Amino acid sequence: MSQYTLNVKIDTDDLQRLKKSGYKLCIAKKVNGIYNVVWYCEPHYFANNAFDWTEEYEVFGIKKFKEGALVKASTNPHDIESGLTCEINESGVMSDSFGSADSSGKFKVINNFGQVSIGINAKLGDDMLPIFVTPTTVTETALFEPIIAVQVWFSMSQTKGMMILAADSDVMQIKYQGKVKERTVTFVDGKWVLQH
Repeated sequence: MSQYTLNVKIDTDDLQRLKKSGYKLCIAKKVNGIYNVVWYCEPHYFANNAFDWTEEYEVFGIKKFKEGALVKASTNPHDIESGLTCEINESGVMSDSFGSADSSGKFKVINNFGQVSIGINAKLGDDMLPIFVTPTTVTETALFEPIIAVQVWFSMSQTKGMMILAADSDVMQIKYQGKVKERTVTFVDGKWVLQH
């Protein structure tokens, strides 16, 4: 399984200003074309930061998307891979994944429980952390396509695991395409710069 790395470099003058103002460094991962959960957000960052992950996912049921609330799974989470399907039964239990794994990058959740949103966890370092919640409840089947793209920003109010409609400051969006497994961004003079 491929490992991906995001390097975030922060100019030392900007770093001191951001820390004094109480800004946290935040990252989100793209699913179904949007970023709506804060994957990582910490006040303890440095001039040089590295984030490593592999494309490993879990799915779970959650009551509903609510901006500003922290993601708390309502069902048991379950591992899922590209091409596979999980099912929430009438009792609200998430099944083992089934089907044939493939390279489509998409997976499904069938909901037999009733009105519920579906959440996704992704592995960052050694931890499985929330990256996405369906903005509306799912009544039958939902298809998910996590994209190998992240956005990074600084926030005073948002925090890890929070459901959001948008980042609350300027963002840098970073795509990983082809054989690219590592990207570097720099924050200098109050602006994000993507290194090529």
